[in-house]
Amino acid sequence: MDEAKTAVAAALIALIGVMLLYYFSQNTGATPMKIGELSYKNIGEKIEANGIIASAKMSGKTCMMDFCESKANDSACISVVSFDKDYTQQAGYGAQVTGEVQLYKGNLEIVADKVIVEAVK
Repeated sequence: MDEAKTAVAAALIALIGVMLLYYFSQNTGATPMKIGELSYKNIGEKIEANGIIASAKMSGKTCMMDFCESKANDSACISVVSFDKDYTQQAGYGAQVTGEVQLYKGNLEIVADKVIVEAVK
């Protein structure tokens, strides 16, 4: 009987551990924001934004992207900097960017922690 109780307890603890891992992997701590709503008040905040990679270029190992709310010409845009991957082939694709809002040379930018690119343009 004690072995059965031990097995049940171990299974429950394992299940709780897996659930906690899933929760923390999904909870980035980032505030969902629209690109057009970003302002200087958001400097230092970790945000998550959805949009379109309008253009991207590499400078050494740094990828710099123009990230816009939509494909419309009057859409709000912001610069996104990524130090971990080349996104030049994903120009025109939708993406979700998670990162910190920073000020660079007087302009707002997002320093990306994570960029998830949609599979289809």
